[in-house]
Amino acid sequence: MWRTLGLFVFCASLGGCAATGALPSMSGFGGGLSDTEPPKTAMAAEPVATSTASSSGSSSGISGIWSNFSSAFNSGDAAAASKPPVGEQSDVLDPNEALRLVNDYRASQGLPSLSLEPHATEAAYILARNMAKTDRMSHVGPGGADVGKRLTLAGYRYRVAAENIGAGQASVAQIIDGWKHSPPHSRNLLLADAKHMGIAFEYKPDTKFKRFWALVVAAP
Repeated sequence: MWRTLGLFVFCASLGGCAATGALPSMSGFGGGLSDTEPPKTAMAAEPVATSTASSSGSSSGISGIWSNFSSAFNSGDAAAASKPPVGEQSDVLDPNEALRLVNDYRASQGLPSLSLEPHATEAAYILARNMAKTDRMSHVGPGGADVGKRLTLAGYRYRVAAENIGAGQASVAQIIDGWKHSPPHSRNLLLADAKHMGIAFEYKPDTKFKRFWALVVAAP
């Protein structure tokens, strides 16, 4: 069983983007359901975090994916930055493949490519892990943190950001193909101002959906 949820577009100021959206809807998605929420703008810039993230990511308590990304980007090794986590995650999530699929889709629509970014990845991973822990689909992470707050806590001063989530899909190709064919999710993949991307996957076999996905696109 699959279920996906496509989120808001956030801006750091009302002039940063337009908030135009429809009422929440339910639609088919790869044989499952898709819940959508209208875009949202932030009234003011989020405060800049000063001590919640470091080059190692230790202050956030995130290990694994975040350690791989942060250490690699600090050393300039983009290939290592895309190293997937171990175990089930390694078999399912290859960030390089996800990036290629998203960028191919953006290129087909005349949009510039994104690059993998460790803070966006941390924001996505925190949510994927929390969804697996709670066994429910939600854009709200630990402590009530939405995508904007999670980016801020990771040390990313965002101007615009958007997020897609999903559950149950067995591969990167499957989840991204589903997002491409769901209008609200597709709009996030094609966010024109986006520069960066982070994607995360968490596997928990004793849950309803077992596999949980989160993707963040953003621009500073």
